[in-house]
Amino acid sequence: MTERWAATREIRRRIAIALATAGVFAWAGEAFGAWASSMESKFVGLPYLGSMTADEVLRLAALAFALVAILLTVGVVLPARRSRMGRFTMIAACALVLLGQALSITLAAIPIDAFFYQPPSSLAFDRPLMIFPLLTILLLLENTTDAAAATTGAHEAAHE
Repeated sequence: MTERWAATREIRRRIAIALATAGVFAWAGEAFGAWASSMESKFVGLPYLGSMTADEVLRLAALAFALVAILLTVGVVLPARRSRMGRFTMIAACALVLLGQALSITLAAIPIDAFFYQPPSSLAFDRPLMIFPLLTILLLLENTTDAAAATTGAHEAAHE
């Protein structure tokens, strides 16, 4: 089974790049949407948790979405150039997406939250879309025993 998984490495990398590319456009669009929503009159000055207002939270969300889009962009470019660091960058970006979505869903579920009755439309509140970053992470996972064996074999060949 692990041999088949290793044999599909290139296909999995390409699918992960395609999913992350879609994520770049989605989260860049979300950043723009959150920024635009922060200027809507229904959110301006609306009390939120603590001392923040809803429009401040939306601006902060726009910044977070933009940073995720940038990190995903780097995560797409590096693996496309065959950089090993790209895989880790893409996994980290997908983990941030999952963490952000979990936080957004939790905040929207709090009854005192300004977005409880009418949350702004956002991918961050969409539970089913969490499958895409999870799938991307799974596609990028490597079998650690195979990787360790390949590294050991490379070191032994270098010493001969």
